[in-house]
Amino acid sequence: MIDQRRKRRNYECKIIKELKQYFPIAITSKNDLNLADKKGIDIINTGLFNIQCKARQEVDLFDILHKEMPADTNINTVFWKRNRLKDIVCISKQDFYKLLQILKTEHIFSTSLNCDEAYKYLFEGTEKRTLHFKWAVPGDYEEPGAGYYVLGGDQNADNNNNNKVFPLANVLTQDLKVTPGSMFDGIAALAFNFGNFTFDLGYNFYARESENVKLKNEWEDGRYAVAAWDYDTGNDFVTDGTMAYNGTGAGNAADAAINAEHLVFDAATNPSQITHKIYTGLGYEFSEFEYPFFVGVGGSYEMVDRNTALEGWALWAKLGLSW
Repeated sequence: MIDQRRKRRNYECKIIKELKQYFPIAITSKNDLNLADKKGIDIINTGLFNIQCKARQEVDLFDILHKEMPADTNINTVFWKRNRLKDIVCISKQDFYKLLQILKTEHIFSTSLNCDEAYKYLFEGTEKRTLHFKWAVPGDYEEPGAGYYVLGGDQNADNNNNNKVFPLANVLTQDLKVTPGSMFDGIAALAFNFGNFTFDLGYNFYARESENVKLKNEWEDGRYAVAAWDYDTGNDFVTDGTMAYNGTGAGNAADAAINAEHLVFDAATNPSQITHKIYTGLGYEFSEFEYPFFVGVGGSYEMVDRNTALEGWALWAKLGLSW
């Protein structure tokens, strides 16, 4: 026959192992410095439960629950194992109703509202970006379709080596002082829990102000211009009416040169943005298994006020396992 004390100890260890998924730090009271074992408690660190384990044929449950175990606010619980029978767990009627109330208010059905906001202000920094430009003398169009692709020339270039045309992006790409400014990101999420089901509904608001962009270095007026269509690259480039183009045709040097007043910063500036996102999700926890697992699905849709951000939707699924 197995020694009774050893049998009880083995049963206690078995229950501790089973409780680990609910109370990860559950241990035997033999290790408790507060002498919980002498108060009728076999397992500690189990939340609102006082737990005692019995592994014998006959026990007096009434005496154990009401005389051996503490008369505190926790729920006195007895795990009882008999030979060739299923284990049972016993609590008093008063504690049973207390447990029902806890399950009703905290576990079976609950709702929660969570809000989180974040505000940032980004200070000025230097970035290299490509500018656009407008014609000195606008004709049918104020700006070229893609000015950084247009071929231009440099009046101050070395006439021996650098008097050929080049993409104006080479000089329109400048060091700029960029101040992103204020950003706000806020979320409000409502969660519903019913049994093992979880339902989430949320709203996300994002806003940022338009960047402030300006030149870091001074632009040299009268130096660059768009090369005329009939410019002969064998000649030195100058920003006059025979070699440069100002948007309407030949003109004089003052009309053709791209000066600081002609630079356009819009193409190198992030505009203000406001987006609205709505999302929802549904999940279920399979807690009856030895290794509980969780499955969930959800989706979101993001709307924008103007053509300054991407509008789109998303679907997702997730799976979690605990051990």
